[in-house]
Amino acid sequence: MDDGAGGGFVAVVGQDEEKTTLATSYTAVGLVKGQTYRFKCRVLNGIGWSDWSAETYIVAAVAPAAP
Repeated sequence: MDDGAGGGFVAVVGQDEEKTTLATSYTAVGLVKGQTYRFKCRVLNGIGWSDWSAETYIVAAVAPAAP
């Protein structure tokens, strides 16, 4: 993910080819409401690393009020 200000990407799970972590989800913390964050991912299997996915843009929001 990026820092929400258009900066470079920072690894949040798995980090690199040397340190892999199995994850099926990720919860980002410390986001700023209204800020747009970019995410991209790739996976590792028995053949090796996949290409990076296309970037996804997510706007941080507050949880909605209960009905």
